[in-house]
Amino acid sequence: MFSKAHFIPAVVMALLFVFYAYFAFSIPMLNKMLALGAVVLIGFSFALGPLTRFFPKTFGFYLAWRKAIGLWGFAFAVAHALISLHVYYGWDFFAMLAFPSLKQFALLTGAIAIALFAVMAFISNKAWVARLGYEKWRSVLRVGYFALLLAIVHFYLIEIKDGVFTVRPAGWLVLLFAIAVILLRFAVLFKGMPEKQSFEAHVTPPQELSRP
Repeated sequence: MFSKAHFIPAVVMALLFVFYAYFAFSIPMLNKMLALGAVVLIGFSFALGPLTRFFPKTFGFYLAWRKAIGLWGFAFAVAHALISLHVYYGWDFFAMLAFPSLKQFALLTGAIAIALFAVMAFISNKAWVARLGYEKWRSVLRVGYFALLLAIVHFYLIEIKDGVFTVRPAGWLVLLFAIAVILLRFAVLFKGMPEKQSFEAHVTPPQELSRP
């Protein structure tokens, strides 16, 4: 059954085209939109968990969309990495070693973030829950917040020009949104809310889980 969740990436890209690209299209601009879109989609996927804890009636329904939105975000991140490698670096990995140390670190944080998101995407299914056991599976998925933090660092360092962080207003909103997602996770821990106890609890609206 086709999920409405698959429309979310198109909506995100349309909004970025209007409010970030200002209707201007080019491959470099598309690349930036994919990067920002990846952060928005992955961040929203992460945020649905805490938001459902605090506001189950408002956000609970969308928990079923969580996996699809996260996978689309990962796809955007991979597309961003491939376009960057082709357009900016010509697939010359050795040339990257000649970059200033700050830019090398920016590329490293981005690469590690994508690798961690890849692990999450690969194991986000019941088969891996059975293989690893729920507790270990959940622990592995928690690295996603560290990956999101690395993506924030990558974004910040890449957008530094002549020592100044320069980004359009919509870029600032995406950056602040990503930070807010991480803070939401800390809010759940601070409130001492009980952790989920099954794979279904991560992707099923709480109203459906409570049915007899």
